[in-house]
Amino acid sequence: MIKSIAYFFLDPFYLLFIGIALALLFYLLRKKVWFKITAYTTLAWFLVISTSYLPNIALQYLESKHPVFNKWVHPADSPIYIYVLGAGYTPDRNLNPSNQLNENALVRLVEGLRIQKFYPGSKLVLSAVPILPGYTSQAETAANAALELGVSPSDTIMLETAKNTRDEAASFLHRFGAEQNLLVVTHAYHIPRVIKTFNQAGLTIIPAPTGFILKNSPKKKSPIQFPNIYSIEITKIVMKEYIGSWILFN
Repeated sequence: MIKSIAYFFLDPFYLLFIGIALALLFYLLRKKVWFKITAYTTLAWFLVISTSYLPNIALQYLESKHPVFNKWVHPADSPIYIYVLGAGYTPDRNLNPSNQLNENALVRLVEGLRIQKFYPGSKLVLSAVPILPGYTSQAETAANAALELGVSPSDTIMLETAKNTRDEAASFLHRFGAEQNLLVVTHAYHIPRVIKTFNQAGLTIIPAPTGFILKNSPKKKSPIQFPNIYSIEITKIVMKEYIGSWILFN
């Protein structure tokens, strides 16, 4: 309950609607000073979250902290675990496993498979609980998708009790211990919070970021940015990551 309330206030849309509602309330109550303060503040908030200037700066800071993973020299005869964090799925039984994964989960899985090719015999670890009792877990769905894409069943491991990032760290620690060669695959903007969460659990990880949102395009962009829904979505991402890093809402 507390977590749901916290995430409510981390959504820029909801904060915008609260501002509009308060401005309307003060207008109806004829509180002119408070109406002006609230109306101008809400307008400023709308411009901040709906244009790309500040959201992109904040997102770039997160995504630029760690580069794309390339082959790393690991201790000889030491197992490697490639941990692909969960990112959502829909257990539609009319679809094959890879189509049940949402876009974010599929991007992470593909990166995990790319890295696994560097290390024959490495273990691909998939996580997350079923969406509802009686359904295939997200971990099993991702594992089945990996099998479809050519991964050996003996090279996949499922952790099916994790509901969030903190659980994912705890599940791995409980099953394998702390002293492991652990690569963690997740979105680039999520990596800083993941490192902090896993470190607090006693795990040292090698980050493998993927799903970069900001890309350097050769096409020139207009310096004038108009309000758009895409920037609001980016604002929602960075709010969750920055605030979540401070208070470990995982």
